[in-house]
Amino acid sequence: MTEVEKMSEELNSTKQLQSTLQTVLDLAYDGIVVLDPNGVIMLANQAFSDLIGKSLMELLYKPIASVVEDQVICRLARELNKTEACYVADHPAIVSVVPMKYGDKVQGSVMKITVSQLDQLREVILQLDDLKNQLDYYKNQLHQYNGTRYDFDSIITQDENLLKLKAECRQAAHGISNILILGESGTGKELFAHAIHNASPRSREPFVKVNCAAIPSDLAESELFGYEPGAFTGAGRQGKPGKFELANGGTIFLDEIGDMPLILQGKLLRTIQDREVERVGGTRTRTVDVRIIAATNNNLIDLVQQGSFRKDLYYRLNVVTFTIPPLRLRRDDIALLVDHFIQKFNNFMGRNISGLTTTAAELLKKYAWPGNVRELENVIERVMNLISKEKQRLDKNDFSMLLAPESSVEFNVEPNVKSNILSNETINKNNRSKDYRTAMVETEKQVIIEALELASGNKALAARKLGLSRSTLYEKLRKYGFG
Repeated sequence: MTEVEKMSEELNSTKQLQSTLQTVLDLAYDGIVVLDPNGVIMLANQAFSDLIGKSLMELLYKPIASVVEDQVICRLARELNKTEACYVADHPAIVSVVPMKYGDKVQGSVMKITVSQLDQLREVILQLDDLKNQLDYYKNQLHQYNGTRYDFDSIITQDENLLKLKAECRQAAHGISNILILGESGTGKELFAHAIHNASPRSREPFVKVNCAAIPSDLAESELFGYEPGAFTGAGRQGKPGKFELANGGTIFLDEIGDMPLILQGKLLRTIQDREVERVGGTRTRTVDVRIIAATNNNLIDLVQQGSFRKDLYYRLNVVTFTIPPLRLRRDDIALLVDHFIQKFNNFMGRNISGLTTTAAELLKKYAWPGNVRELENVIERVMNLISKEKQRLDKNDFSMLLAPESSVEFNVEPNVKSNILSNETINKNNRSKDYRTAMVETEKQVIIEALELASGNKALAARKLGLSRSTLYEKLRKYGFG
């Protein structure tokens, strides 16, 4: 009885093991069948039964060739170490057959038929295609509403030198090198940056603008390179990507690069060299594929000599350099630009101004335009806001109106910084006794004062007219002692 009991226990254990194995097989999504050396089905799971269309009772302990009609399965059942892509029951499938060995002797084989995963994979691929199409659509929408607004056709000129510069910029747009744009304030450096990005292979990727002068020095690093959760007091729980990460795949425009804090220039240099960024408070680097376009109205060589700009960073940025000529060196463009701005503000204000009188055109052509194209646009906008609705053409007197002394600003203005568009002689005399930087500072102060006068002291409105953020305008007001 002892031997019988022992055999009974082993039989029960074998049955339990077989039941467990059958349960495990039935949980698999793949069709699985176990064959003995003669091709007899010893085990099969429910997925195989459903695929063949026969019950397990009809399949078990019978030669596979006698119960399975699919010739591919029958053929592969006779082969070992075989994997083949084929159709099983009209479904695309991958069939794999591996031998079962006991020692060196083959005791049978296991066949796995993967069908359901392929169907799921096909569904996932279709879903990914749909998501990609949606992403492309929203990218296009974002590009239209929040991306670059200008292309090379937006640069209005008939000046030979500027036309040549446009052609060179268009050619450089197709490359991958960093670009440095130089020029006085108001010449259109950002417009050229937009145009270069739009003409490049990255045109559908992000264009991220960073005003290096407007970012507070204590926040500049986290703004450019991002931060990890808990990196500093007030940091978001999820962390935040920096401007370089947001521009990944596209272009980052570093405006007023000459005003970037010296402490950040070293980290920017490493980013340019290694194409990697490290978030504030982080321990790992992130690879970024970003093209850099930098712009400044400062003389970077002077800043390098003064020690306020790194020489190695200058050489990294100064790969392809373009200098935009000031408006006073391309006076023939003034008439074209005036017509363009008049049409723009006609549409915006619902006016019907046809152009300038001859005397007004001569006046504008003779003026020095220290604020360049931006100043010209602001002057045209201001005049069109002040003239009567019946007026059809702008004349010299309209521009004289602009210069009448006013006191509608909310802070005291020294008399010697009042703008006077007709007093070129006075401006020239003053500038002879001052260096270039001082003249530029006074010009910027004059432009800000005019914008505030036009906005009746409303700083938010003045910032919009100047194309600046409110924080930038406040910073400049503090810089010049106005607030």
